[in-house]
Amino acid sequence: MDTQGFAKTRPLILRYISIVLLGIGGYYALFWAVHPILIPPQGLYDGNWQHLIQDRYPFHLIAPAWVSDSSNWMIAETLARLCAVVVGIICAVIFIRKSAVAQFLLGHDMRMTMKIPRFKTDRRLWFWIAVALFMTIWCIPFMDMKEEATSPFDIFHELFNDLIHGSLPIGNTVSGFGGLAVLAFYLGIPSVILAWVIQCVVVIIRTKLRDKKLERIDHVA
Repeated sequence: MDTQGFAKTRPLILRYISIVLLGIGGYYALFWAVHPILIPPQGLYDGNWQHLIQDRYPFHLIAPAWVSDSSNWMIAETLARLCAVVVGIICAVIFIRKSAVAQFLLGHDMRMTMKIPRFKTDRRLWFWIAVALFMTIWCIPFMDMKEEATSPFDIFHELFNDLIHGSLPIGNTVSGFGGLAVLAFYLGIPSVILAWVIQCVVVIIRTKLRDKKLERIDHVA
């Protein structure tokens, strides 16, 4: 077993694992953050929309009494949750970079003299993989609208037609586009993170294959 090679690549592997775990945690945190606007409070209630919110969302950051109606509460609650998620991610990154546990796992406490292998990010590949993942998710019918599954792209197409033909009040159309913008942010973040991981794997494999090819050429020469 090549223990020296493992020692060289261990920090890189653990760094990737930390980023992936942070990305997965951020993904679920973002789902929690946009939940009020994706699944608004609805159902039978006593006519008081504040009681409906308290029943459907017993844990909330914005009190219903602070806003004028349920639509403003959904927007304010979503923004407050997004801010909380951003703060949590920043704190997690700081902890990973500064904690003694992370330094031990990454080998900083051992004062390793070997250089950690680094690979150049292929930004173009990263971009196109992220676009492909985002568009794939955007076209999957996972949203329940009017008792049938529909995709975000279909909703965007319907809202765009309503905007052109004036079928809906402009306020409802703008609110619909706002919800899609939040959803695009929610879907875009995991797409970018997953695309970065895929790009890393592709670049590492491509670099290793190229190095082996050069070694064979040098050996033959």
